[in-house]
Amino acid sequence: MALRITVSLLVLALCGWAATRLDWRGAADAMTNARLDWLLLSCALNFPFVLLQTLRWRVLLRPVGRPTLWSLFRYLLASRAASNLLPARAGELLRIYLPRVRDGLPAVSLASILVIERFFDAFGLAAVSTPLLVLPETPPWVRTGLLILVAAGGVGAVIVAVFAIRGGRDHISWIDRVGQLAGSLRRPATVTSVFGLTLLCWISELLIVMACLAAVGLPPSAAVALMVLLAVNLGMVLQVTPGNLGPFEASVLLALAALDVTGPQATAMAVLYHLVVLVPVTLAGLEGLRFVGAARRDQAAPRAPVE
Repeated sequence: MALRITVSLLVLALCGWAATRLDWRGAADAMTNARLDWLLLSCALNFPFVLLQTLRWRVLLRPVGRPTLWSLFRYLLASRAASNLLPARAGELLRIYLPRVRDGLPAVSLASILVIERFFDAFGLAAVSTPLLVLPETPPWVRTGLLILVAAGGVGAVIVAVFAIRGGRDHISWIDRVGQLAGSLRRPATVTSVFGLTLLCWISELLIVMACLAAVGLPPSAAVALMVLLAVNLGMVLQVTPGNLGPFEASVLLALAALDVTGPQATAMAVLYHLVVLVPVTLAGLEGLRFVGAARRDQAAPRAPVE
């Protein structure tokens, strides 16, 4: 923990130092002149992205329960809003707390799904980023990042496979609950559905990046957008600030600089892209955060004695 905090503080200090060397006046002009139609499109694309994540979550939940799609969608928005307002992606805990309290789902299964999703995310991002390997201007860190993603996904696949082969037995211990959940991934149709939805999630996020590039007058090429998407997600490993403020912008700028895209437009792109993925989802998720208060009141309410 101490090492993580030290590294995180060092990263934040470097981000702060780098921020003092940027042309903020020029960036402000670029943001003022950004095309509103592309920004509105990028904001709107957040919600198909969240819906695809919700569909994937529901597929993985089938062995333990079937909450409504609308409920899961609102839980996910609330979780994203909380993660944007709190450090270290703390809002992810709401994806365990809300379905457990409101729908009676086991916490162990809910936590296991979060881990399984990360393994699929790693493979999915590596898959959509593969075209970067054939580009002559691809920097070495891209290959390293892809290797890390594939390795993480591979380790996760082995762990999930072990639990899937074991399966759930008496459905009482936490190991049995994880085995019951992973057992559903022995069906090719389930794996195909989850991985297909994961790829669609990444493609949706790729379209958001491309729309933001177009908004500030940069070429909305898939290669540039993939580079930005990969850098931002690799930079989230050390997320400590609310919404990853600071490291997010630094990751975008580093990715653009690797393609010789610098200056006020690059800074404007970094700021606007972060605002696009931060503000709409946070505002939409605030409504779902009331579930937290309602759930706590339900738990605190005295229960009528059973006669």
